[in-house]
Amino acid sequence: MNMRIAGLVSATLIACAAAATPASATPMTWDFFGLSGAAATSPGLNLGGTTQTFTQGSQSVVATSYANGGSGWTVGPLNLLAKIDGANSLANGERGLGLAKANSTDGEIAYPYGINLNLTGTGSGYATNLQIGSVQSGETWAVWGLGRSGYTQLSRGTGTGANGAIVNVTNLGTYSQLVVSDPTAPTGNSSNDIVLMSVTTATADVPEPATLGLLGLGLTGLALGLTRRRKTLIEA
Repeated sequence: MNMRIAGLVSATLIACAAAATPASATPMTWDFFGLSGAAATSPGLNLGGTTQTFTQGSQSVVATSYANGGSGWTVGPLNLLAKIDGANSLANGERGLGLAKANSTDGEIAYPYGINLNLTGTGSGYATNLQIGSVQSGETWAVWGLGRSGYTQLSRGTGTGANGAIVNVTNLGTYSQLVVSDPTAPTGNSSNDIVLMSVTTATADVPEPATLGLLGLGLTGLALGLTRRRKTLIEA
C-alpha cells in the first residue's frame, strides 16, 4: 500500500470515528395524567383496562397494572386510573397514574400492587428520572428494574412530608422495564399509597449530520483511491 492509499485509509477511519460520535440526547417527560386525556376533575378517570399505551410523536411508553402475591410480579387485576385530587393536585403530587381499587375512590397505588413501565418504545429505552407523588409522612415507595436475572430493587424510601411530597428517583440504570410500587402493607388508619406522576426518558443518540457527511466523503475518497490503484496495476 503506497502513501496515498494509506492516507486515504487514515482519513476514512477518522471520518468513521467522527460519525460514531452521537449528538447530545434530548430528554422527554411523560406526564401520565396529561397524556391520558382525562378531565381535570376529581377523582379521575378509570382507563378501563390493565394496560395503557401513552404516545408522544413516534415514541411510546406502555403502563401495566401489576400485583405481587409473594412469588413475584405478575399482571394485576386492577384497572389503571388517571388520578387527580383538587385544584393543587400537581403541586402536591395528587395527580398521576394510579389503580382503580374496589371500595376506594382515591385511585392510588397501594400494597401489594404496582405499575410496570415498558420503555422499549422510547428513543433510548431507559429512564433518567421517575416522579412519584402523594407521598405522605410515613408512606413508602419502591422502584424495581427488570433485568435478565429478574427484578432488582433500585430505590426505596419513606415520605416525611405532611401534604403529599413529590419524590424524584434517579440512578435508574438502563433498565427498559421498571415497576413502581408501595412495598409496605398499611397499618392502623394509614392508607399508605402513592401516585406515579411522570417518567423522563432520553431520546436515542444519533450521529450529527456533519459527521455523516464526513463519513460519506471518506468512503468515497477511499473507493476512488482503490480504483485508481487497481487501474495502475493493470496498466503496468
